[in-house]
Amino acid sequence: MRPLCLHYRRRLSHRRCLSYGVVAVLFLGVLSGCGHRDEGPTAADVVRQQQRREAEAAAKPRTLDERLRVVSDYLDNRNPAAAAVALRPLLISDGSHPDVIVLAARVEAAQGNPVAAAKMLIENPGANEEATAHSLSVAAQWLIEAGEYDLAAAPLQAILDRSSADLDAAELIHIHRQLAEVLNNAGRRLAAAPHLNWLAQQGAIREQELFAMIAYGDPFINTTAPAPDFSQRLSPVALSRAKVLRHEGDLVGATKLTEVLSAEFPQSTGIAAFRGRLYADLRDMDKLVQWQSQLLPGIHAEPEYWFSLGILMNQQSKPRVAIRCFAEAVKRDPTDRFSYLELSRALTSIGQVDEAECARQKFSSLDETTRLAYTFGRRPGSEAELNRMADLLHTLNREIESIGWRMLAFERFGGSTAEIDTLVAQRRELVAKNDPPNTATQDENAPPHDLASPANDADTEAFELCGLRLNDWPLPAAVDLAAAVPGSRPDLDREDSVAAQVPIHLLDVAAEIGIDFQYRNGADMASEHVLLHQLTGGGIGVGDFDCDGWPDLYVTQGGGDAFDPHGSESNRLYRNLAGERFTDITDRTQTGDLGYGQGVAVADINQDGFADLVVANIGPNRIFINQGDGTFSPLTLPAWDSDSQWTTSIACGDLSGDALPEIVEVNYVDDPTALTRYCTPHNTLCNPSNFLPASDRIWKVQPDGQIYSAPEMWAGGSTPGYGFAAVIANTDGRAGSDLFVANDRIANAFWLSQAAETGGKTEDEALPIRYQLDENAQLYGCATGLLGQQQGCMGLAAGDLDRNGKIDFHVTNFWDQPADLYLQMEHGFFVHASVTRGLADVTRQTVAWGTQAVDIDRNGWLDLAVLNGHLIDRHSPAEPYQMRPQFFRGDVGGFQLQSARDMGSKDDPGNNYWNQPTLGRTMAVLDWNCDRRPDLVCNHLDVPLALLENHTEGGNSLQLELVGVVSERDAIAAEITVSCGNESWVSWVTGGDGFLCSNEPLIDIGIGAHEQVDEVIVRWPTGAEQRFSDLPANGRYLLIENDEQAFARSF
Repeated sequence: MRPLCLHYRRRLSHRRCLSYGVVAVLFLGVLSGCGHRDEGPTAADVVRQQQRREAEAAAKPRTLDERLRVVSDYLDNRNPAAAAVALRPLLISDGSHPDVIVLAARVEAAQGNPVAAAKMLIENPGANEEATAHSLSVAAQWLIEAGEYDLAAAPLQAILDRSSADLDAAELIHIHRQLAEVLNNAGRRLAAAPHLNWLAQQGAIREQELFAMIAYGDPFINTTAPAPDFSQRLSPVALSRAKVLRHEGDLVGATKLTEVLSAEFPQSTGIAAFRGRLYADLRDMDKLVQWQSQLLPGIHAEPEYWFSLGILMNQQSKPRVAIRCFAEAVKRDPTDRFSYLELSRALTSIGQVDEAECARQKFSSLDETTRLAYTFGRRPGSEAELNRMADLLHTLNREIESIGWRMLAFERFGGSTAEIDTLVAQRRELVAKNDPPNTATQDENAPPHDLASPANDADTEAFELCGLRLNDWPLPAAVDLAAAVPGSRPDLDREDSVAAQVPIHLLDVAAEIGIDFQYRNGADMASEHVLLHQLTGGGIGVGDFDCDGWPDLYVTQGGGDAFDPHGSESNRLYRNLAGERFTDITDRTQTGDLGYGQGVAVADINQDGFADLVVANIGPNRIFINQGDGTFSPLTLPAWDSDSQWTTSIACGDLSGDALPEIVEVNYVDDPTALTRYCTPHNTLCNPSNFLPASDRIWKVQPDGQIYSAPEMWAGGSTPGYGFAAVIANTDGRAGSDLFVANDRIANAFWLSQAAETGGKTEDEALPIRYQLDENAQLYGCATGLLGQQQGCMGLAAGDLDRNGKIDFHVTNFWDQPADLYLQMEHGFFVHASVTRGLADVTRQTVAWGTQAVDIDRNGWLDLAVLNGHLIDRHSPAEPYQMRPQFFRGDVGGFQLQSARDMGSKDDPGNNYWNQPTLGRTMAVLDWNCDRRPDLVCNHLDVPLALLENHTEGGNSLQLELVGVVSERDAIAAEITVSCGNESWVSWVTGGDGFLCSNEPLIDIGIGAHEQVDEVIVRWPTGAEQRFSDLPANGRYLLIENDEQAFARSF
């Protein structure tokens, strides 16, 4: 019966094997028949003999090795329960023996307790160094398989500390690689840096490890490794999950998780520092102040600590202290692009121009490496891209990494033996020159450049800190931190002018008042195939074209072939008949352009007092000059050299300082294939990144009415982008108008006015250009999303959204991208506040387009209205095609999304525009019936144009019309301050007004319960100021530059 026993050996115990033998003997006994009972032993005899032999064997003393082998056999046969039983006597008799402890750990692991098992091995000294290294390696593997990455690092580091001299090159590489992986997966990215650098120095670095070295502030997780299970027990490894949430833009989720981790692991400096970083990212100053008052010993080694403290010092207007903090941060982590950006901003604020530019350049290089890495994550990099990465790292003095990327390019695309040998020699020379320390004893918390540039001498520090010497800049003193304790804030102590929130009612009356416009894009709305240009919608322009005091309405139309400038349906001009209704006067005014319409601007181009039209098209753009007699004279702006001109929005205003308007074309793509390739739910062709971006253009108006292209207005040239919306305003309070452009899929542009360097003449040597535009979006903090991500920006609204007297920007974005809210601070830089002001979560799951900032309820705070609607129908309820518009009520605490069901008609609940999903696109503001309450006009792809009449019973208001005399007639970039009692409001005359639109040129300010305006101060574009006093509330006044009287408008 031996073969039967062997057959079951892998899964049966020895005793069970014997039992099968007994059964077999009994079976044979039965087969032998009844006639031979006396010829041999009975079955019972056989059983007794076998039992006797077992007893005798058990009674014999066994060696330790034999007893260990029994336990091991049980484990090999996957019988941990039997192994545990057999192990018990050994634990009693030989519990301290290394081999017994190893077996006990194996039993523990086999029973599902890998952490306890690993602890036993880690604490077991082992019979010799080789055995100890093996035990530590096994322990680390158990911990890795259990997802306990934070614990797995210790045994691996112990192997290096104890046995590195006994390990061969392959074993050392394996240990360093494992250490880098577990530390990365544990969220301890900087601790992984020395091991990644060691691998790079040995020429053993892999592609994914080169990725991991790009930015240590970003998470890097090997998703093929076992995922930790946090459902039963929260461990410090969850820090990596919090970092992933932050990287994905979910700062609220990341903050909540990190706060839980801080409570669970209060002694972790890494978790505590990251919590401070999140508060700094959110600009949640109250929590940041509380955080800094409860700091842990040792937290000063964490770069996140210094970044957070720098943000706090900046908020306190202590730029020199902030500079020290950001410099300390980049010293500890020179891959942190955001610390370099904040360092550049702080240096700029105190006039350290050269050092600021150095820090900005480092930010730009680091930012480009990060974006290249993201690109390589989606698709293999080209040879040029891989070499570009190497070049950037070379400029950042990260030579070992640079060599690694060049080697990768050679491996992938080929390189000569001589070229490869040269790189190998360069790597060896760098390693020999720097004489790197033995990483067996390297502090795992050391900053990454300790190995990247092991010498870490004064030259290295000077390079990383842009020549700044740390000791020249003050550390935060106790008094600085004490001053940060939160106290009363004037804006929070200010009582709302209207105590109770009134219901918002904005009702669509378009059909009732004669507006019957339906935008047509030329696509079959039932088809899943649509062209990219058919998705943007048409423009809306509001202006008083006949100077009768009532705002008229101009809308652009599409529907035809994008390449045919005469193939679309006619644009429409609606005249406002004294606030009673509108009538179509397109034909008699000769404004029915037939190009494929996009945005429109209303501006007095020739300064004759009559509002003109500038129409953006796919193809040649058009100007309609108002003749003052009820007709318009058309003028075609020269097209680009390309046959695919696509202008989305137009903004007009004086940018050059000559008191005449410039025309800014915001252009989208410069690629004819964008007009012919279909988007479907199953492809990504609707992503503009598939096409070449276009440069924006500026047209200059001469005194004789001639218009010419003025590329000299761009200091350094215009940067190509996917432009959607623009606003011209004086954003910084200095001379000259500024320009903000919202770009799709790439960074926004923020062009600040500066004195022209050359005072150069125009092409015809007409007027000199006093000002040029210099791009500063990254430096000033309004280029990207909260964490530097380039978003799908489309809509744009401007105004003082937090009432600090500075202009702010609200930018709408694509699906899964929360809105951007850029709030300008006293020092002129912007902070991203969509999370802290309540916009992030409620805007993430939308595709948002037109937006306007307007005080609908007159409580003294600007509200935000937004139109939503997807590009294509993905046939998923989780990602809808048609979407409801959104209305966010503004107040001192931020913005609150209003319930759509409560915004309809009080008398007819079914009349509720806000509860109707549509493909919303363009939105503009006007007071169509001059009742001192702002209304909205909204365009869509799928339903007719809506005019939302304001029926909200709110507070009081003031409306102002401005006319420039010395300044450009529309007074674009004028700043108005209104004071009532102890409250004040600041507003601006803007050009552009956002996505494809031009609002009614009217300053509209809600003043709450105030019934009197104490003072109005107008700062005209020339810089001159005028004051007007004691104006009754709820009036509209005409203010003319250099005229001391405020003229009351009556309707």
